[in-house]
Amino acid sequence: MKKRNNIRSGVIAIAIAVDLDFSTLAFAGDPARLVGKELDQNRELVVSVMQGRNYVVEVDQKGLIKQVVDTGANGDGTEMQQTANLTTKKDAPSTASSIELPENYQGQYAIDHIGANLPKIAAIYGLTPDKLKDILLTDDTVRIDSNNRIFYVDNDVEQQTGVESNVVGATVNGASSKDPALPMASPVMLVKAFNLHSKAGANITLYLDFVGYTAENTTWSKTTVVAPPYDLGGNPAVFDNNERTNIISIWNRVSEDFIPFDIDVTTEPPSTDALLRTSTADNTYGTRVVITKSGIINRAGGGVAYVGVGNMINNTAFQPAWVFQQALANNEKYIAEAVSHEAGHTFGLLHDGQKTATRVKPYYLGHGSDVTGWAPIMGIGYNKNLTQWSSGAYPGATNHQDDILVLEANGIPKRTDEIGDTFATATALTNINTGGTVIIQKFGIIETANDVDMYKMNTVGGVVNITVSPAATGSNLDAQLILYRPNGTVLTTSAPAAKLAANINKAVPAGTYYLAVRGSRHSMVGSDYGYPKYGSLGQYQVTGSYVKP
Repeated sequence: MKKRNNIRSGVIAIAIAVDLDFSTLAFAGDPARLVGKELDQNRELVVSVMQGRNYVVEVDQKGLIKQVVDTGANGDGTEMQQTANLTTKKDAPSTASSIELPENYQGQYAIDHIGANLPKIAAIYGLTPDKLKDILLTDDTVRIDSNNRIFYVDNDVEQQTGVESNVVGATVNGASSKDPALPMASPVMLVKAFNLHSKAGANITLYLDFVGYTAENTTWSKTTVVAPPYDLGGNPAVFDNNERTNIISIWNRVSEDFIPFDIDVTTEPPSTDALLRTSTADNTYGTRVVITKSGIINRAGGGVAYVGVGNMINNTAFQPAWVFQQALANNEKYIAEAVSHEAGHTFGLLHDGQKTATRVKPYYLGHGSDVTGWAPIMGIGYNKNLTQWSSGAYPGATNHQDDILVLEANGIPKRTDEIGDTFATATALTNINTGGTVIIQKFGIIETANDVDMYKMNTVGGVVNITVSPAATGSNLDAQLILYRPNGTVLTTSAPAAKLAANINKAVPAGTYYLAVRGSRHSMVGSDYGYPKYGSLGQYQVTGSYVKP
């Protein structure tokens, strides 16, 4: 693959493109279609569009094409085709051991490269040939490598949302200025920042690598890639309390995304055996997402990952997935969203975009506001509080993958439900108080859209005051509470439209009552399209009181 030359911003590249099949007036396409594309990754496209012409390419500081100026025909068009010698700019020099994208193709070039194998390749990814064509033609972050494998080169914050990735608010955690700073983690938690597990002992592992990583013999570079550790304070040798607090928060958010599954999201370095799958009989494997500095990739971008390689046998050539912190404004929520997004690619998921009347957007940015503002994980959830796995149930959705089924099919099994869903299998709400009032505290997980966690309580009568609260950081669950009478009929229900938590405060006569916790949907109101209970999954806590018998 060609390397980008290192020259200053504003230098204009002059090139000549010649093709045997075109006359001196040959012009293969509209140069306007090139604007906004990365020159390094689209040199062949530039040559094709500008065949038979002299032209000038101007690029911005990220190497994206600003304009292409046609300066006239370049001759009789009968010379042998040659690759244009394009000179481009980049403010910072390339690192010798940087990530270089594998040889790849985009758009129609990718379709042409796949050729007659298109139905076969589409089937590998669970797509129809027409759907794969559509994805390649409308999503410029999708690439096909020389072996016909799909990978994504995800944009940075500025490219995706218009928020400049290098503008960081003055908060202790490197969050954007509109986000509140995280409270500093407790000393006990800070010590555990690199020993966190969401499901210790699970066969499948998602390792969040903040400590730096050396990648060798991978598709990401012909040389060894030495990725530095995650760093905010300028001292990569030491993780300060601020960095540890962010790491804990990122882990919390990613863990919540994957909590319905039988997978351990961890910050503790796993063994090679824990990540590498050696045969179809090997059920212990996983993937690594490296969170590192943006300077190690020779392009602008928030993350890169291959699709569907998480449970592949001997997949080290396509590992790890990468997330670049500065491209995400060093914001702990942005980074967490990107980690789950890239891990989703690794386990088979494609982009959730949106088709409007005028264009196809590769990423859907979501809708709604406040705590119920919603976006799909495989779209862009940076500016929405609630991000969930999706099946494309929003207007103009370009992707109707059933995210949860795809993740399961690509090697992440569902977590076993530990709380019964019927009156007969209900879990008792036990007392943690020694007085006359029962004080309760229970933790649980909603694993599927149809999951109901049922609890049982006995009272001599009085006020039942129960609250169910989803995870405090990065919740995916919009909770609903249902209180049943002793005869099994519904006494009252709580699912506030503007809250993710639910509360029941009800005076009841003596008897046995059942309390159900389940995921809730959010109804459409105007331009807030709401969301189904499909992705309303995750951890919760039941707290409250009632008068004991």
